[in-house]
Amino acid sequence: MRGKPDVVSQAIPLTSADRLLCDPSRFVGLPTSPPLISQGCGSVACPNAGPPKAIPAVRRLAEIRRLRQNVPGYLDLVFEALQKASGREDVQQAGLTAQYVALYLPKPDSFDISLAITVELEKTGRRSNPMLYVRKASALGQKYSYSQLRTPSDVAASEVVRKEALAAVEQVVDLTPDADSPPGKLLKQLFDPGREKSRATENDLEIFRIEEERTKSTEFSDLIYRE
Repeated sequence: MRGKPDVVSQAIPLTSADRLLCDPSRFVGLPTSPPLISQGCGSVACPNAGPPKAIPAVRRLAEIRRLRQNVPGYLDLVFEALQKASGREDVQQAGLTAQYVALYLPKPDSFDISLAITVELEKTGRRSNPMLYVRKASALGQKYSYSQLRTPSDVAASEVVRKEALAAVEQVVDLTPDADSPPGKLLKQLFDPGREKSRATENDLEIFRIEEERTKSTEFSDLIYRE
């Protein structure tokens, strides 16, 4: 997995909300914590103000950006927070949300960014959270589907992605053996929305079901349906 995708590392122009949040006087009373970054607000320099050093302030700025639909700016700050303060529970939770939000970006940014966030989350104690691996499997399903359209001849690379997706599904099963648990149900919906009568567009794993029908393999279906 490569490092932070280009779309995440781009400098995002400050909005008026960002400028207000960069005003140090607005951080009075926030809980103190180790500095997140030594320069600027995330990857963006604050005009005429020092950096907001409290993690809650950075998370607040990230959330403002998300609400204003500045999704790349939001993901940029969450990614940087994970790199520099991944031990914090609130940062880990923000990372799980960002991992999910990234999946709705246009491809290939969707899976590139979600997987980059996944790498950071896997360095933390969140390995016990099955939703981390549901979303990882979704991102890998997107990546596999995208590669089938763009580079169908690169069979070896596609097979690596397929095995990574299968391993992510195995992680979900190991953490939640009950196929009817919320993560288990979500896996089934992503794998076969027609059978599960779920939203047809939420189908990141369906590419593997379609291939299994063609190849008569049952690796994914055996795991997902616990058959």
